[in-house]
Amino acid sequence: MRLAHPAFLEHGCGNGMLLFRAALHPGVEEVWGADLSGEAVAYLEEVRNSPHFAHIADKVKTLHRPADNFDGVPTNYFDAIVLSAMIMYFPNMQYVSDVMRKSSAALRNGGCVYVGDCRSLEHTQHFHTDVCLFNAADDMSVQDLLVACRDRNKKE
Repeated sequence: MRLAHPAFLEHGCGNGMLLFRAALHPGVEEVWGADLSGEAVAYLEEVRNSPHFAHIADKVKTLHRPADNFDGVPTNYFDAIVLSAMIMYFPNMQYVSDVMRKSSAALRNGGCVYVGDCRSLEHTQHFHTDVCLFNAADDMSVQDLLVACRDRNKKE
């Protein structure tokens, strides 16, 4: 199936690693990237306006906003909406539900929302232990390390 006007929206696009890769694909006509970080969006604009990317600049649109802000985002427009490595930072399930509902409205028939690179709640303790081990001083006692790991895990 060939899409008439392939368009994608990436929330939490950061430095544009996926955004620009999609825009460089000849079959993609439009890519929107949104990020909460003003610095990230300023960087994306700088890259988009560089001479190296002049041939795709008109395909890329950037938005500085949180994931639940769909102001100005057209309905029934995108073929895919990407939420990669960010949904675990959403404040609660109501926020997740709101973003999913708004994403669904922005999708064309047959479009999809991709949620990827999420940490597993089951493995949270192991993640915090790895962070504590990485940050531990060489002379830190095992007992102090254990306490630091437990304290860090409780904060999550």
